[in-house]
Amino acid sequence: MKIQSTRGTYDILPDTCHVWGWLEATTRDLFRRFNFKEIRTPVFEKTELFMRTIGEETDIVSKEMYSFLDRKNRSLTLRPEGTASIVRSFIEHKLLQENVVNKVFYIGPMFRYERPQAGRQRQFHQLGVEIIGSDNAVADIEAISLLKSFFEEIGLDDVKFRINSTGSFESRPRLSKTLKGILASHIQDMCADCRIRYEKNVLRVYDCKVKGCQDVIQTLPGINELLEKDDIIHFTEVTKGLDALGIKYKIDNKLVRGLDYYTRTIFEAYSDKLGACDALAGGGRYDGLFQELGASMNVGAVGFAVGIERVINVLNTLNNLPAESTPDIFMIGSAAENSVLNLELIQKLRKSGFSVEFDLLSRNMKLQFRLASKIKAKVALIQGEEELKNNKIKLKNLALHEEILCDSDNLINKLNEILKYNCKEEGKDEV
Repeated sequence: MKIQSTRGTYDILPDTCHVWGWLEATTRDLFRRFNFKEIRTPVFEKTELFMRTIGEETDIVSKEMYSFLDRKNRSLTLRPEGTASIVRSFIEHKLLQENVVNKVFYIGPMFRYERPQAGRQRQFHQLGVEIIGSDNAVADIEAISLLKSFFEEIGLDDVKFRINSTGSFESRPRLSKTLKGILASHIQDMCADCRIRYEKNVLRVYDCKVKGCQDVIQTLPGINELLEKDDIIHFTEVTKGLDALGIKYKIDNKLVRGLDYYTRTIFEAYSDKLGACDALAGGGRYDGLFQELGASMNVGAVGFAVGIERVINVLNTLNNLPAESTPDIFMIGSAAENSVLNLELIQKLRKSGFSVEFDLLSRNMKLQFRLASKIKAKVALIQGEEELKNNKIKLKNLALHEEILCDSDNLINKLNEILKYNCKEEGKDEV
């Protein structure tokens, strides 16, 4: 019986994993500079967590979640997004304090039952950040600035932002009531999903893609036209900060996000090079979410998430992916009796910091040279009987096809010179 991967999942193979490693390493270094610390949460949670935070009538909860009953008949769900789990974790572990801001990031798999297509799988991966403990507009600016810096670090310099404000947690009931009044005479002509949204979270009507509903949506006022004074002031502070940092954005006054917990500032990062499916990342503020899950204090928070597969696809389209690393050295042996000595030298070189490969099939030297070229090793080392007898090692620069004979005691220095490294011999410190 031939078993294949489940539809909507895929293997990240060895010839691609270096891209993921590079992306994660770049992310971690950037987040370190912004003083974000990593958090890791379980890949499954109680289903109630996502129903309460994301919204029961959102597409994610109603159509896309992977939920199942465990052996004790408890409903569990593979996480479809990262924020809810982090909020739950902060409350559970009592990490919330007055006048303390926590900045955390995460990288990991998420799960949604969607129609698989390019850049969208049922198991997909996100990296994201959460700034927890500030309701100040400067936190929104910090999040967007970090997201912009992330794209610049990985070579996507033309990323822009769509932004909007959907009003504060406290003002949402009044905003919703006003919008319902405007929509009341139209709602029966809209789709079944919109009629449910009208009752549960009327703002999500703006997100409907059905043509008939779009005709109605075009007649509606922009969300930011319905905001209260404090929300307008907050949003103005955000845009002024983005202007000061030179971050390009477009105010989309009908932009909403597919998660019910967002309040005030929301944003999406996009690239003109992607066509219709152009969103690379999204996020926003979610000031009421901690109270929704039982926190004893008001907590301002803002964050974003980036789809890793989508970013890698874009980089691949632009031929902007990093090359796979190749070994520094290929060790070539001419006789089986020297194999132990070769392994001793290989171990010494690896401990000094060089990457070293050798033939595990004990093939002849000609085939070993072919293998060294195939895997694009930079230098070949030959330690045969003649070299051992004279305490010498032969080095061949495979790119320049230059060959030299080197004293064994000077090998590290010579390799550093050829490879332009600064590796140290094991056990010896620089003076």
